[in-house]
Amino acid sequence: MIGVVAAAAALSDPPSGSPVLDTEWVGPVPRDHKTRAPATLYALKAAELLGVGACTLPLVTVTGPTGPMVASFDRAWRLADGGELTGPGFAGRRSRRIHPMTLLRSLQNQVPASLSIERGWCGPCLNIFDHDRLWPCLIAMLPGLIESHGQAILLLARAGRGEEEGAKFRHRFPGEDNVEGAVALLLGDADRGLGQLCLGPRNTGLRNSLTGFDAALGVFACLSREVATAAFALGMAGAEDALIWTKNDNIHQQNG
Repeated sequence: MIGVVAAAAALSDPPSGSPVLDTEWVGPVPRDHKTRAPATLYALKAAELLGVGACTLPLVTVTGPTGPMVASFDRAWRLADGGELTGPGFAGRRSRRIHPMTLLRSLQNQVPASLSIERGWCGPCLNIFDHDRLWPCLIAMLPGLIESHGQAILLLARAGRGEEEGAKFRHRFPGEDNVEGAVALLLGDADRGLGQLCLGPRNTGLRNSLTGFDAALGVFACLSREVATAAFALGMAGAEDALIWTKNDNIHQQNG
C-alpha cells in the first residue's frame, strides 16, 4: 500500500466529466519542438505543477510512446523516395538525411533525463516502458523506495496521437480514449496525504485499464471528482488484479 501525497497532470484533454484542477494543465503540446518530444514536454509541465523542486528523491518514470519516433522516421523514408535509410550512400542526398535530434527525441529515456536536467531531480532513477501489468510491479517496488527515502516521485507520460502512432493505438486498443500527457504523483506515507493505492481482486464489470498510464489517469480523475473509492482492472481479460484507490477522508471515516 502506498500513499499519494500530491498529484499533478498535463493532458491533451481533461479526464471525461472531471473539472480542471489547479494542478492540471490541458492542451496539446507542440509536436515540432526541436529538442523535446511531446511526451517530454508533457512530463516537464506535470513536474512543474507538482511543485517539487531540486531533490534527491527516487524517481520512477513510466514512458509510453514519446510521439515522434514513427512519424519522424516515416517522413524521412518518404523524402528519400523509397530509398534505404541506412547503408552506403545514405547521406548522398540532403533529402535522405535525418535531423540529428530525431533519434534522441524518439528515445523513452529522454523523459527522466530531461527531468533531471530541467528540474534538478537527481536521485535514484528507473525508467520503465508502459505495459498492461505495470501496476503490480510498481506496488511491489515503490514501498521500499518510500521507506528508504521518505518519499518517491512517480511520473507516467505518453504521446501517441500523431497520424501513425494514433493508428497503431486504435488498432491495439479499439474503443479506448487516446488521451496523451503526463501524470505526476508524489508518493509517501500511506496514512497521510490525499489517499492510498493498493492491489485488490478484480470484480466483474470493471473496465480494463490496458496501460499503466490509463490507470494513473483514472486515479487523477478520482481526485478531481473527489471520488472516495474506485477500482481499475489491470491487464487483459483473465488477469486477477485491480488497482484500488481510496481517499484518506473515507478511510478515516471507516476507521472512526
